[in-house]
Amino acid sequence: MTDDNIMDADFSQKDRGLYLHGHSGNLFYPLDPRPEDVHLDDIAHPLALICRWGGHVPEHYSVAQHSVLVARELEDSGHADLALPGLLHDAAEAYIGDWRKPLKHPGPDAPEWIRAAADGFRLVEQSVLRAIFLRFGLEYPVHSMILVKAVDARMLATEARDLLGVDAAAEWGFPAHPYDELHLRPWPAETAEDEFRHAFAQLTAKAAL
Repeated sequence: MTDDNIMDADFSQKDRGLYLHGHSGNLFYPLDPRPEDVHLDDIAHPLALICRWGGHVPEHYSVAQHSVLVARELEDSGHADLALPGLLHDAAEAYIGDWRKPLKHPGPDAPEWIRAAADGFRLVEQSVLRAIFLRFGLEYPVHSMILVKAVDARMLATEARDLLGVDAAAEWGFPAHPYDELHLRPWPAETAEDEFRHAFAQLTAKAAL
């Protein structure tokens, strides 16, 4: 198939629009996301293969590992009810990928078309994440999501320190500080997937009690 053929290919179904093939073999419709189309296999496996920081790190460090560590920190800090939302906070990336922060959150001085594109992407991301949360019995938006975002930000600062050798607060003015007691070592993708699945099983079992 030539590049022109690929551009002309129809990845849509008339009833629900564009669709993606998941790792599980199931179809997912990013413009019409529904809880019944969400499968753990289509989240755990891709997140283990997707690299944080757009791949600009010395070695592969997965979104799955990041997500597991966010969930652990929430549990350890007394917010066990937010651990599952923490584990799944980046799960939409398994279906639609992500944009790096300068494009995803452009400032008011950015060209209007960039701001419009970013707004559109974030709307799709939110609708996909909502379907994922509902599929696994979570409300969306989650109460106290600000706490999940705070742990997410501190984990980002920790990654900057340990993976990039950057003090995010000093060099970027980033408003969060790394975890002093945590020193990151990237997991192999297989380990990251296993740890993600294990965390999911444990947290959903607790939620069912």
